[in-house]
Amino acid sequence: MDTERFGFRSAEYSSWHRTASLRRYLGEDLASTLSTVDLDNAIWIEHSDGAKEPLLLIETALDVEQEWKATSVIRQLARRANLPAYVVLYKPARHPNSGDARFNDIERFRVKRVWPDPDGDWITLSPQQWAERLLVIRARGAARLDNEARQSQPGNQLELVGRAGRYSPGTQ
Repeated sequence: MDTERFGFRSAEYSSWHRTASLRRYLGEDLASTLSTVDLDNAIWIEHSDGAKEPLLLIETALDVEQEWKATSVIRQLARRANLPAYVVLYKPARHPNSGDARFNDIERFRVKRVWPDPDGDWITLSPQQWAERLLVIRARGAARLDNEARQSQPGNQLELVGRAGRYSPGTQ
């Protein structure tokens, strides 16, 4: 079993992405729509709150000024699930998170999309900017789910019916 690279598992991001913390940036109603599930305390799935449909995969890590972060596993998961994936590095602040004072707040994020269309460079974002970006990503994912649902409704499926009856592949 692997040991923690830095000797501990940081909990700042786990605290930051909860409604009590995000409401500082987005208000209660919008913050409550960013519901997440912690899979390994490293990979996060942003999901549609009502249906529990996955919308996004996020791998988080403590920002120690590293130039890169291994993302091969999350890229493969994202590709197979056909979901966007990001790696998010976070730098803890020196002050507590007002949404959960047990943990320090987050000073800044460095974010990179890893699938599809991977970003070449890190984008540095404030907590406010990352919270707002999550809302945009969530809205796009929810719109995709809505489109998929419309496509799968019985009235939207192509039926080839003629005088001879229904068409079946392999028949003339």
